[in-house]
Formats: sequence, C-alpha cells, structure tokens
Amino acid sequence: MTAAGVRYCGFCDRPIEGEARAFVPESASGAKPTVYYHPLCGPRQAPYVRRHQDGPYSRR
Repeated sequence: MTAAGVRYCGFCDRPIEGEARAFVPESASGAKPTVYYHPLCGPRQAPYVRRHQDGPYSRR
C-alpha cells in the first residue's frame, strides 16, 4: 500500500478497488513489500508443454 492507502496492481499499474490478490515475497529482512494484483491480473502460470519422455535426442 502507498501512503495514501491506495493499492496498485503489480501487473497493470492501475489502482485496485475492492478485492485484490496479495503476493507476499519471502524476504527475511522484510525489504520486499507485498505486491497486490487484480483478481484477473497477475503472474500467469507457464503453459503446460508435453515433451517426449526420453528427450529430443534419445534413441528410438
């Protein structure tokens, strides 16, 4: 949160009104602040890519 109490989305940099998802980074010193996201914004999961089980250069 900023000094004015407005939370900004860490993904799109727009103000958040209402519900927000919070990401609390693991920092022993507390130097990294909590990052807030809109419910539909935020870090995306990597797409699932099915690869060959033996690798691309295996014997067939």
